[in-house]
Amino acid sequence: MEKICECIYIDNSKGIIIKLDENGENYFSNGNIDIINEINMIIATYPDCDHKKRVFSIIPNIATKAEFILTNKCNMGCIYCYSSTRRNTNTIDFKQAAAVVDRLIINSQVKYLKTGRVKKIYISFHGGGEPSCEFGLLKAIVEYAKNRANKSKTEINFEITTNLSQNNDHILDYYIQNGFFIHISMDGIKRVQDYQRPYANGSTSFATVDRNIRYLSKRNALFSVRLTITDKSLSYAFESVKYLREMFPNIRFIKLAPLETSDISLQNDLVSPDLSNYLKVMEEIDFLPWDEDSHYLSVFGETDMIVNSGMCAPVRFEQLIISPEGVVTACHEDPLSEHFRYGEVTKCGEIIIDNKKVDILKKERFDNIISGSCSDCAFRLLCMGGCKHRMMTTDRNMFCAIEKYTLIKHIKRIFSETNTLLNKMNQEYKRLEYCVNDKTGYIEIFSFLEVQ
Repeated sequence: MEKICECIYIDNSKGIIIKLDENGENYFSNGNIDIINEINMIIATYPDCDHKKRVFSIIPNIATKAEFILTNKCNMGCIYCYSSTRRNTNTIDFKQAAAVVDRLIINSQVKYLKTGRVKKIYISFHGGGEPSCEFGLLKAIVEYAKNRANKSKTEINFEITTNLSQNNDHILDYYIQNGFFIHISMDGIKRVQDYQRPYANGSTSFATVDRNIRYLSKRNALFSVRLTITDKSLSYAFESVKYLREMFPNIRFIKLAPLETSDISLQNDLVSPDLSNYLKVMEEIDFLPWDEDSHYLSVFGETDMIVNSGMCAPVRFEQLIISPEGVVTACHEDPLSEHFRYGEVTKCGEIIIDNKKVDILKKERFDNIISGSCSDCAFRLLCMGGCKHRMMTTDRNMFCAIEKYTLIKHIKRIFSETNTLLNKMNQEYKRLEYCVNDKTGYIEIFSFLEVQ
């Protein structure tokens, strides 16, 4: 067992997290043989976890999720944007997108025949640039997907990541009518948003974006807000989160994402926030009131899931990311990088997956968590090595520390709300009584592996 915080331990070989009560923690810390034997007997009842299978089992050929980086066009001029330095007007061809949709439909049917699970596909739109800059194409893809899903009796879910800066209610209505989950990139209160996220022509954007969020909120749309936190905006983060919660009480979640320092951010005198100060602000925000359906969740993950929490769907190869150039990649932040690309969708609509490259990418991740730089970290099989893109940057230690903070917060919350959270998460939980020195107590255990 490896300790991850006070009273909570992890056994990575079994894929379980263990919480001791205060007496149990004291006994264990002092080497009490009775509590140690008790814990060991409980652990022995769990099968060994095949982590290699977790990494290598999912293949892109049966993916039922796709993310289209629709276009590199953008109407904003965010002063830290990672893609602005190489911005062009490349846009996905409809034929390429349609081929991907067809593949998802087929894959969902195959999974249904194998498992009996409901036929379902997931389609999301991201940037790149701003997806609504090619709204006509987006709409054509959605309508094509709906038609194909209807004919094959397949459920379909849509998501979009957008700056929500378009002055067009028709676009917002279309998202709502088609049940989109709308992930909004907006950096907070007026002084922050207008400074960090101006329009490409230099004009301010807060008024339009704020008005559009109000429009969505009044119509009970599904939406979240993601704030990029820089060294300049950190002191306004609490105020920004509080503003969003008070103004839009039906917001599903707010996600804080520390800036990844880049050449363009340095040109504009922006760097990532100081880690210790960032964690203090996160702790302050944790004290804000949240209802059951809306949660503040820091930088990693949109739900309180521990399973593969730092291993995003593309890296698990259950989601295809398609760049405007037709590249199939595991990262939407650097889609053309050889570190992530593993296939292409040709202009003729042929999907080519380089399975050797997929195996290489999987092996790199597995080797890292088993014998590489993450091998001595207790969290290694919770985050599965974290976001590879972030781990390749100069800010990697900051992202790593924040992920650990977030995971601890999730785990503590799971143990405090086992009745509600674990039912949603499809994870096994046990609460067992022990008796040591004539004193009884409880050991709680849940598996961070999904129940099959």
